[in-house]
Amino acid sequence: MKKSLIAMACLTAMAGAATAAEVELYGTVDTYIAVNHQGGKTSTSLRSGGASASFWGIKGVEDINSDLKAVFKLESAFLTDTGSYPDGAGENGIFSREAWVGLQSNTWGTISFGRQYTPHFLTWAMTDPTDLSLGSAYSPFFFPMPTGVNGEVTDSLVRHDNSILYVSPRMAGVQLFAYAALGEETDGNGQITGSEDGNVYNIAANYTNGPLFAMFSVLYQDYSGNQATNKGYVLDHTSDKPGANQTNGHGMYYNLGVTYDFGVTKLSGAFMYKDGEDTEAVPDFWVAQLGAATPMFGGRWSVSAAMLSNETESDADAYSFGTRYDYPLSKRTKIYVGYEAVFNDDKAKYSVEAGPDSSLHYANEFGQTQGQFFMGINHKF
Repeated sequence: MKKSLIAMACLTAMAGAATAAEVELYGTVDTYIAVNHQGGKTSTSLRSGGASASFWGIKGVEDINSDLKAVFKLESAFLTDTGSYPDGAGENGIFSREAWVGLQSNTWGTISFGRQYTPHFLTWAMTDPTDLSLGSAYSPFFFPMPTGVNGEVTDSLVRHDNSILYVSPRMAGVQLFAYAALGEETDGNGQITGSEDGNVYNIAANYTNGPLFAMFSVLYQDYSGNQATNKGYVLDHTSDKPGANQTNGHGMYYNLGVTYDFGVTKLSGAFMYKDGEDTEAVPDFWVAQLGAATPMFGGRWSVSAAMLSNETESDADAYSFGTRYDYPLSKRTKIYVGYEAVFNDDKAKYSVEAGPDSSLHYANEFGQTQGQFFMGINHKF
């Protein structure tokens, strides 16, 4: 009798603990076929991460009191075509997408610490017709990889290590964001120097009112001494090795995205201006995009067009077009098909891009047009 009572008490305690601290395993598996055209040549490949990245994650929440919760998220990208991690600086760790812990309050907002997305990225992702994935006209300019901005710089705008993020409660439709990522530059002995080299600062705000959504962001990125943090940079002509021969200076990004849902279609517009070093390696430029997402035949058809204008160098502009149709087979599984194209001026070489966690990053040549037809399947669990 006593043993039964003890067992029942243990089970009750465990059930209470499970209710107080909830942990969830989730993820997405995405594979697609790409048919790429450029320079009179056609190539076909099976790749990962079209409509979204392939990833798995663990997230949890614990109620501390009636207003305060402890929250965390660990998220790892993988490639379905090879079973490996995505390539690129900062993208090949086990939890390369997100790794953070924080406190959440309905009254005071949420503060979190770790590897996190920038509000700058969220501005585009939340206002792009395809959530800034394959089929978005803007994705070749947001995820330029080593072939972007005249082939000289790969800005890390998606997420950063060592970041602190504060998100306010929504008041009168407005929500505020404050973000800082610490470069943590080290000396020759591996000790952190405490300098601001490689630091990133980002403030943003969004507003929602019925069918209207708008978000504005300002991001400052320090380029000096960025071997420790921004290893994707190759900012001059002297070296192809990331982390070597870096430039000094900084870049400022000003970003605005707006959507309005008319019911029959959801229109979107976005504009970004970069105030760089006004050099060939770190030019000033702006990007504008118009798009729409329309319910159609049980699925959703998205279309967008964008332009990048290089304000530092002439004949270095680029134009892009993207369209995609998503059709749900079930609540968790969808298939998709689309086309994306980039048209480069003589001194630009942007390429079709699905995102940093995709396995497909075609290089391009200056002045060359690149187009890609794709079709794939996306499953959430």
